[in-house]
Amino acid sequence: MIGIAPTRGKFAGSFSGDVQITGSLTVFGAAPKSAAVRIGKNEYRRLYTMESPESWFEDFGEGALRGGRAAIRIAADFAPLVRTGNYHVFITPYGDCGGLFVANRTGTQFEVRELNGGKSNVRFSYRIIAKRKNIPGKRLEKLKPPDLPEPQRPARKPGPKENDARRMLRNLDLPAMRRAAARRVRA
Repeated sequence: MIGIAPTRGKFAGSFSGDVQITGSLTVFGAAPKSAAVRIGKNEYRRLYTMESPESWFEDFGEGALRGGRAAIRIAADFAPLVRTGNYHVFITPYGDCGGLFVANRTGTQFEVRELNGGKSNVRFSYRIIAKRKNIPGKRLEKLKPPDLPEPQRPARKPGPKENDARRMLRNLDLPAMRRAAARRVRA
């Protein structure tokens, strides 16, 4: 099935209700993926999906240093979805400390430590990003837009041809039209 809008600003398709897609979804367009998020009774804001050059999943959490160290287990519901052999962790401390770093990344957990052997007991947040396990997600894969038929434009009623317009002007009795206009002005 192909939906094509005949004019700009019109929808080629519209759905009301949940939509399920079995298979891949590739969107061609300037602002391809966004959500209309309600912020008031009848007020919405557009929020855009972040894009990346490869297929990544991410998770977030919090932890706390005890004596300058913390072990964080990768969430049991997140781990089966990603390749845990090589992932990225970003940390942000929620208090004063000598700085934090990530150590000993394994397939099940990672450590957060304070720099220079510090012994702080500070809370922190983390963001873990890992590649999807079930698809290769080629980096910046080249795509070719699909060959779609051109939209059917509504038929326009043809206007007069140039020769027709000249003939109509020649046939006008301009002096008679001027006299009629003058009579209307005087009346």
